[in-house]
Parts: sequence; structure tokens; C-alpha cells
Amino acid sequence: MLRRLKFAPLSSFSIVSSSTAVANPATNPVKRERVSVVKGVDERTEEVSMLRLSVSDRAGERVKFGKVSSVPKMAESGLVGALQTCPSPHKQLQHQADDLKKKLSQRRFPLDPTHMQQMRSRIRKDIASKSMDAHDFDTPDMLSARKYVMMKEVDAEMKKKFVSWRPLDLNRRDKALTYALARFAPNLAAIKRVLVEFDRDKNFVPQSVLDYGSGCGTTFWACEEKWPLRVKEYCMIDPCQEMNELAVDIMRTGKESGDLIHKNVFFRRSLPPTADRTFDLVVSAHSFIEMNSYDLRMDTLASLWNRTNKYLVLIESGLYDSFNAIIRARDYVLASGWEVKTEEAMQMLYEKNLLTPSIRQLLTRDERGFSERQRLHLLKEALPADVELPTLLPTGYVFAPCPHDSACPRTAVRKGREGRPCTTQIRWQRFRADGKTTRGDGTERETISYVILAKGDRPADDAAALPRVIEEVNKSKGHANCTLCTAECGVRRIDIGKTRGKAVYQLVRGSVQGTLLPVNVDFHTGEIDEYDEGDDDYDVSEEDDHDNEKSK
Repeated sequence: MLRRLKFAPLSSFSIVSSSTAVANPATNPVKRERVSVVKGVDERTEEVSMLRLSVSDRAGERVKFGKVSSVPKMAESGLVGALQTCPSPHKQLQHQADDLKKKLSQRRFPLDPTHMQQMRSRIRKDIASKSMDAHDFDTPDMLSARKYVMMKEVDAEMKKKFVSWRPLDLNRRDKALTYALARFAPNLAAIKRVLVEFDRDKNFVPQSVLDYGSGCGTTFWACEEKWPLRVKEYCMIDPCQEMNELAVDIMRTGKESGDLIHKNVFFRRSLPPTADRTFDLVVSAHSFIEMNSYDLRMDTLASLWNRTNKYLVLIESGLYDSFNAIIRARDYVLASGWEVKTEEAMQMLYEKNLLTPSIRQLLTRDERGFSERQRLHLLKEALPADVELPTLLPTGYVFAPCPHDSACPRTAVRKGREGRPCTTQIRWQRFRADGKTTRGDGTERETISYVILAKGDRPADDAAALPRVIEEVNKSKGHANCTLCTAECGVRRIDIGKTRGKAVYQLVRGSVQGTLLPVNVDFHTGEIDEYDEGDDDYDVSEEDDHDNEKSK
């Protein structure tokens, strides 16, 4: 039985053009059982709108993640062999590794000088508002004493809120092994989790991999597990010679004179001086936090992007400042890839006899109101397809996790507070040198922030345009609610019941944080049909079983 429900137009509908309005499910050729119309709450503005969710044709291509990462047996054997080369007792190294792991879990990015001055000024104002005001009869000595006390209070507050940043010192074998015991397993789990995203690109098998900040060689082990013996060359970059030697020892499975398990692994302490040599896959995991300034990070990022042939992967921790650093790197690459080098472009087009008045107007930015991205799009439409415009950096797009190339909604300040990080949880099997057994299932968890940038323009049928689940799915009997990052509708919280479309409901219920939800999301206006459903012929029980296993 169909029942017509009338909904008054919501305020947010005013921004939706008639072209984005979607037809009623009753008249849509898509089966009604595969369509749901639900309320979506904008996470930033709290505005409510109606969203139409329909099962995507890509539902069968859903990427699944492994439950628990474990260290490969060969890597474990190599790490045990490397421990034998250090005179320090294994119990002592493991104790130091446990302390280091706690410190690294809360390690913050270094503040830029400008940001640091702003924070000091803000703290000074807060302290001044709570302290006694200076009086006209205060002597110079009293004023000087007040300033000294204020400075000490500001320093103490800065130390409390922002722990002083120091680069890691790993230039001794015992320190390198301590770091390996603390971070080999979690770093490996993080890279393995991110590499799963490439399952969406079935034809991608990197022939060459550049690992910047290679450390213990976890990127090598993750790639060999993902594409066993199919990567032809690895270039490992780490400024610490001791870490490079440790990575070599682990790859030799502990035999000092033995050959590496892969014959084409090369180690360097810095990037090659020229960017002529490119790599199919470039990875930088937990390396940007070792750079003491934003400018240095962006210079390094530009060098890595210029050496990227297809994909660039950046990984940091799940803390907000790490997430913010990832977003700033993402935006820098995207914005630089949209900004045309005006003089070079005009000279090139003049030589090709393509510099028309309208194109000149676009290049010189006489047409106001266009963003750099829109300007580049208009120029590409006006020029032949084989003309490649010079930009500050090669053009790219976000392959994962974002379904869009716009500004991240989660970095916006709301109610005077910082945004929320968009993170993904990883889980790994513990590896300890002291042989201690631990309670529980022997696993640990943490969150990471990451981005995968791809060279070129975003494909029109890109699967990454599907919404991504960015919070844990809350489930109750007959109901499920989750938070989605969408390509066109921002970050939306949705609540869906079983009677609102069984196929979509089961897909939501079977999702976990970090996965793509294989549904198309659009704004919906007009009447909404509520109907009684029979059995749905779209079976997603496999996804539910997968989710139940992961939650154990």
C-alpha cells in the first residue's frame, strides 16, 4: 500500500537547482526496493535536507578490508635476527620501545612561527583577563615583575598545550631497534590498509615504488604482500643511515652476508637531484612530522609529486594536527595543479596560433568571479584536447579517501572549536621482543589520516565519487545511522530504517568506518513514498557477515 506524505520545503532546498531535483521513486525506472529517501543532517551547519540514496551499479565491486594485520614471517625472522646484533638485552629494548610508543602516539606537528605567535598572543590575553589590572602607581620594577610573571605563565601554558617538538634521534643501533619494536607492526598495518584502496583500480600494479622516509622498510613489506614479486624496483629514502642498515638486515632475514629477498631494492639518504626519474607509486608514511616547518614540507611534497607517475600516498597519525597537515598537503597539490602559468601558457598558445581574445582574457584573469579550477576547466574546453597547459604542479585529483576535490568540510571551525579529524582505524597483532604474553586477543588499535593523490583529471565515472563512511555505523533493531562524506552534499548524518528501502538499509548496516558506501546520493524534493516491502532480491548478507566478523 502506498501512502503519500507531504513535506514542507526545507530552507536548504533553496540552493538546489531544478536540475538536481530527483524524480519520485514511484516513477523512477530504478527499482523502488533499491532506493531510499532519508533525512540528512549537515554536520557543520545542522541544516536538514532530504536525500535520495539509490544502490549504485558498482555495489558488486565493494572493497573489503582485512581484519587484523600481522608481521610477515620473513620480516619477523629478519627482525629477530637484527636483535641479535645489538648488545642491549631484549627486555630493556622492549621496555624502551613501550615508552617510545606512548610518546609517539601523542606526538604533535611542530608549530609554524606565525601560528606559535598567534597562540602565545591568545594565551597572554586569556591570562591578562583573569589577573589584576596594572595601576598607574605601579613602579617600573613592579611592571617589569608583572611582565616576567606573565611570560612564565604563558610559557607554562604553551608547554602544557603544545609539547615541544624535537626530531627523532635514531643514529644508534639500539635506538633504531627500539623504534622498530615500537612502530614496525603499526606502520605496516597503516600502509597495508591504505594499499587496499587500490583494489578499485584493478589494472594498477606498480613497476616502481619510491618510499620517502622508509625507516624499517615497512612499505616494502606491505607492497610485497599486496603485489608479491610483481614490483620490479624499490627506491628507499631515509636520511638516517642506521635505519637504512636495519632495514637491509631485516630484508636479509638476519643473515649479515645473505642476499636481499628482492634483488632491486636501492637505499639512498636523500632524493635524487633531478626529477627525471618517476615512480608509479610514491609513499611517504609518518615522515612529514619529522620536518620542522610548513615550507619544508611543501617543498618536499612538490618534489615527491614531480617524481610521481601515477599515485602519491601520504600517511600520518589520527591526531587533529596530523589530519590538518594531510589536508594542507592535499590542498596544496590540487590548487597548484589548477593554477596556470600565465606567461608560459600565452607564449605556447601564441606559437600554436591558438591565443584568441577570449582565451587571453581567461589567462590574464580579466574574467572575474572564476576560481582557478573553473578557469582551467574553461580553458581546456576552449582548446584542442591535445594541448596541455603548463601549471605550477602537474594536475591531480584525490583517489582516496575523499569523494571530491573541494575543501574538506571537517576542517571548518564550528562554534569556536577546531574541526574534527577524518580518520581510519587500523588493527594489528602485537610483536614483542621480551616474549611477554598480553591479555585479550593480542591486538592493538590506532587511527590514521591518509590521502592518495592521482595524476591527471578525475574520471567522469570515478568510483571514488561514491560516499565514504567516516564514522562507526550505529545499529539498532531495524535501524542504522552513519555519517557520510559525499561528493555533492557535504558531510551528512543519515538515519535509515529497514522500511525505507531494504537494499540501501542492508548496505549501510553492513558498512564499517572508512569504506565506500555503494549508493548514489542526491538531494530530493517533492513528495515521498512510504511503502510496504516484500522480499528484496538484492542480497547483501555477505556484507553483514563481513561486518559482524570485523566487530568481534
